[in-house]
Amino acid sequence: MSISWTPGREEKVITDFCVEINFGIKKFGDYRSYHEAYAVILEEVDELWDALKTKDRDYDHIYEEAIQVAATSYRLAEEIYLGKLSGENK
Repeated sequence: MSISWTPGREEKVITDFCVEINFGIKKFGDYRSYHEAYAVILEEVDELWDALKTKDRDYDHIYEEAIQVAATSYRLAEEIYLGKLSGENK
């Protein structure tokens, strides 16, 4: 199955991605350590993997999990960039 690129289709994905970032920050705050960030990302990847390996796939659920993986990974990158996670003890 080949999906061609259509202008504008990425808007929903980007919007959902931004909503998920804001939800995570509002609900959980900043990551307290690299270890916590890794654990959150790993948990989301595991949930995505669980959704992918089911026989009767729920593509809406898979989509949501993929957005969560992207958002949690982005949060780590942003916090490093902003200097919120730095130093030897993190």
